[in-house]
Amino acid sequence: MAKKPKIYIVTVVKDFDLYEESIKTNPYMKDCVLVTYDNSQEDVSITQRYNDFLENHLDDISPKDWIVFCNQGFSFMEDFTEMVLNLEPNAIYGVMGAATRKKFSWRRFRFVNHIVKVGGVIKDKENLPEKSSRKDRKVKPVDTVDSCCMMVNAELLQDFHLNFNEKLPFFFFIEEFCFAALYKYKIKSYVLPLDAYYLGPQEFPPEYYESKEYLRAEYHLNDFASYNTVELHPTRYSLENMVETVVETVVGIVKD
Repeated sequence: MAKKPKIYIVTVVKDFDLYEESIKTNPYMKDCVLVTYDNSQEDVSITQRYNDFLENHLDDISPKDWIVFCNQGFSFMEDFTEMVLNLEPNAIYGVMGAATRKKFSWRRFRFVNHIVKVGGVIKDKENLPEKSSRKDRKVKPVDTVDSCCMMVNAELLQDFHLNFNEKLPFFFFIEEFCFAALYKYKIKSYVLPLDAYYLGPQEFPPEYYESKEYLRAEYHLNDFASYNTVELHPTRYSLENMVETVVETVVGIVKD
């Protein structure tokens, strides 16, 4: 009988109380291998921590295993393991992300790109629904997935030697990961609609905006699709509305 693949949860932790509540005691994550980097004393960048895992531990992992890089405040609200293990292994996945969709603007009389949010998470854990109301479980293509949770097959990481850009220590490093994988190796990104909550920051420091400008300049973009760029503050969502929400903000023509 073939050995069942494992799922590794890699997290950089600054608040261990939050990590305990969100991940360590989560019944849906109890069968996963938890890999924790302690950032409570030394504020090492997330990209350095993630690259340490890739450089020092990835070769010891079975190619059929999956790696979930997630934030300390992220938590699955349903059994996700079988859905992840049955994904096509040649792509990048997240629980939420963003894409650009072309839409005709009568005011400008031309097609323009709109940012579209795909998927989503609950951000009000005091009012979590008792059960999922999702009906659509199909993966959806996106430009980038959000850094709260990224899921990648181990063999994909091993074959292409993918890593994280350490010039982006805390923000937009997952978006850059998606861009680099696509432009260098034609690896696409998708959102897998899953029930989850994420307690992210309510305010963003100057480094957030500096990282965004770096990414725009690095890839010669007028703008790019990122879940965070259209939602800077925590919002409560209903699960029914998480599949795809068009943000009615024209972001201009995105360069190919």
